[in-house]
Amino acid sequence: MAPMPLPLPLPLPPPGCEVVISGTNADQLRARIATVAEDDKAGLVELGVELATSQCRQLLEHGVAGLHFYTMDRSKSALGIIERLRSESLL
Repeated sequence: MAPMPLPLPLPLPPPGCEVVISGTNADQLRARIATVAEDDKAGLVELGVELATSQCRQLLEHGVAGLHFYTMDRSKSALGIIERLRSESLL
């Protein structure tokens, strides 16, 4: 099965939305994504790995027993998250 393409630009919550993602509100998330060029797929993937790593770090620091990743044929991102968590001795 081929990976699903990422829609660019990514749809975001509307301004003023109070959604919290990994300790980042929607406006902060929108500002972070805006720093990545619209056609920079690698930069967007890197930002996603960074945000997911932050969320996983918080979960592990709060005592979750483990993590499970649904990779949707995008295992490189999951491996990047795992490598970062291992480098911080969280896994």
